[in-house]
Amino acid sequence: MPMSMSRLIVLGAVRTYQPVHGYDLRRQLEGWHVAEWANLSYGSIYFNLKSLAEVGLLEEVGTDQVGNRPARTTYRLTATGEAEFQQLLRSAWWEYERGIDPFAAGLAFMTILPRDELIAALEHRARVLRSGAQGMEFAARAQLDDPDAPHIAETFWLLSARMVAEATWADEAVSRIRQGQRPWTTGLPASR
Repeated sequence: MPMSMSRLIVLGAVRTYQPVHGYDLRRQLEGWHVAEWANLSYGSIYFNLKSLAEVGLLEEVGTDQVGNRPARTTYRLTATGEAEFQQLLRSAWWEYERGIDPFAAGLAFMTILPRDELIAALEHRARVLRSGAQGMEFAARAQLDDPDAPHIAETFWLLSARMVAEATWADEAVSRIRQGQRPWTTGLPASR
């Protein structure tokens, strides 16, 4: 995940729940399902809190310890952190940043696969994507009753729409291949 994305999530969540310590922030982000849509591991939340405090975007406002549990540091946004959050938030909404998709590397060599295998792989991909989209739609509907976190349902709707779009592309690619609209090789290396 790009640093700016994790920075946006952690700064925004601290801003929302401040003052907050790492454990409570982690619980909130687990409820947002960030591991599913942002690839932000829960362990990295603590790393992000510490590093954002080191650069002055967060400040430590206290440390407490309950029983034998580890000490908990409480954080809040600094003025610099608020400015950084606002810039990242607007950038996320107003700029389109195309993500790197590892599938594109395989797509670049699609003609190396035997035609029948490629068609089967594309059909399989479409099925997996549609199944994933359906799961995201169920997850979105399950979140509709949470008035405090409308973004969770919207995140799942967006992920579902992206999966459906790629599944549609896969179906159309299969159709183009079957109709002979794409030249095909034998899968053998090119001769020199």
